[in-house]
Amino acid sequence: MSRTRRGTGSRRPRPVSVRRHRFGAFLVDKSVVDEATLFDALNEQRARRIPIGKLATVERLLTVKQVMAVLREQAGTDRRFGRIAVDLGYLSEAGLFELLELQDRRCPRIGEILVERGHLTAAERDNLLAEFLELAQ
Repeated sequence: MSRTRRGTGSRRPRPVSVRRHRFGAFLVDKSVVDEATLFDALNEQRARRIPIGKLATVERLLTVKQVMAVLREQAGTDRRFGRIAVDLGYLSEAGLFELLELQDRRCPRIGEILVERGHLTAAERDNLLAEFLELAQ
């Protein structure tokens, strides 16, 4: 399964996650949530994603000065923050990949958001996720 990685220079929105998106579609197909509810939850998920520059400073991989330099370079372009940081020599490819993985792990899953919003109980989410994963095998 091919997955677009941030930092490639492309400005297209990156899917939150193929697996999570499919889980959302699974929930819509089963009439657990409607499309508007899923769309709102996906928007919240995207909004709660930690920006890569902030994460890099928290993890002490970049200084604030380096983040500002990357942002200046990025202004008015469609280049990704991570790609610019690599091109400027502030991050290695491996460091960028690790940050992207960390960013993904710290982003709430769609099922978590639906539970927080009261659309599912934790038990319902767990049962539906188990059913989804069984079908996906």
